Amino acid sequence: QTAPQADNAESIIQALTSGSPQACDEAVDILLGEKPEITQKLINVLKNSNSAGREQVAKSLGRLGCRQAIPILVSSLTSPDKSLRLAAAWSLYRIGDQAIVPDLVRNLNDHDPEIRRYLVHILGGMGDLRAMPHLIKSLNDASPLVRKQAVIALMSLEGQNQDVVKQINKARKDANEHVRRVAREAVTILKGDKTDWRIFAGAAAILVVLLAAGLWFYKRNEVKKHAQFPYLIDLSNEKGVR
Repeated sequence: QTAPQADNAESIIQALTSGSPQACDEAVDILLGEKPEITQKLINVLKNSNSAGREQVAKSLGRLGCRQAIPILVSSLTSPDKSLRLAAAWSLYRIGDQAIVPDLVRNLNDHDPEIRRYLVHILGGMGDLRAMPHLIKSLNDASPLVRKQAVIALMSLEGQNQDVVKQINKARKDANEHVRRVAREAVTILKGDKTDWRIFAGAAAILVVLLAAGLWFYKRNEVKKHAQFPYLIDLSNEKGVR
């Protein structure tokens, strides 16, 4: 396939939506490096529900920090295409406008637990306290993976709030073993309980290892440009969680 040209918007869009992985990477390099003025054309591709490869376009708009794309990205959160919903959520997170927090909250009822979990992760990372009651509600989600992510999101969002600690403490009695374990470790860290320093040290060590592993994977995949979503920071092994 012909490589995308910086002065040809159509070739860039074609490479993003239907090109080979190499052509797509080259198109992304052009967008991030030379930043040609094709923002509106990219937005129009997202508006066209019949266009293929729209998730790549959504990711590119996020990488560019394109605030003009916020309305169409928010609209894409309800797309039947799961990959587009994930890409839109990631891009909104990259753009970082807290005004979209209510839109993210409205989509916490997505039928796919992976989408719900990802939205919980994003809301925890955006630092907007408006999300707190909704994250607390997610502690009762049908999926244990979502419940576990809600514990972590609440801990990062407002860990010193006693009401939040109380809600996380309730999760120590969750029906799922992995959720209970994360909740126990989270409460130990938040309370700064030194009565059993081994628990605290173990939890801290797990967190450090996971952060280091997440950073390594992130850097590796940024080079490859294949993994597009931030890694979910977790405090326990998910093996066996369904």
